[in-house]
Amino acid sequence: MSLIQGKTPAEAVQILAEQMDSLFGRVENLETQQVQTNESIDAAQLEIERLRLENANLKLEAENIKNQVKSSEYKKDCEDLAKKMPDKQGYDNWGYTPTITTLYQRAKTLLESSNPFWDNEDNKKLVRMVYEEAKPLYEAYIAKCAPVTI
Repeated sequence: MSLIQGKTPAEAVQILAEQMDSLFGRVENLETQQVQTNESIDAAQLEIERLRLENANLKLEAENIKNQVKSSEYKKDCEDLAKKMPDKQGYDNWGYTPTITTLYQRAKTLLESSNPFWDNEDNKKLVRMVYEEAKPLYEAYIAKCAPVTI
């Protein structure tokens, strides 16, 4: 049954006008909701992008921390290798030799020296023993820790 059936033309126009106003109101409401929905979607997309960037930054920070830890471990390993020393065999003419590199270089210098003023042949044997023990420690240190130069 029609809303305007049996109504005068003036009443029919009035009823149709009210129905159209109601429809326009509903359309406006839907348009407003559509705008709000689009704004919410845009805001959500911006938040997703912000979180994606934040996540990428956190990954970079984590990678930097891992690299710092590796670097610290590497330095510690090298410090430990540098301090790994053979017994100096009681020979006390080493000078200041706190690391394997300084001890090895000193022993090598003493052995290669043409200095005829060795205390005695026994001391020369002690230096040779230290040199032989220090050489593989020195080579291990150099293989792992020596800076690469070009």
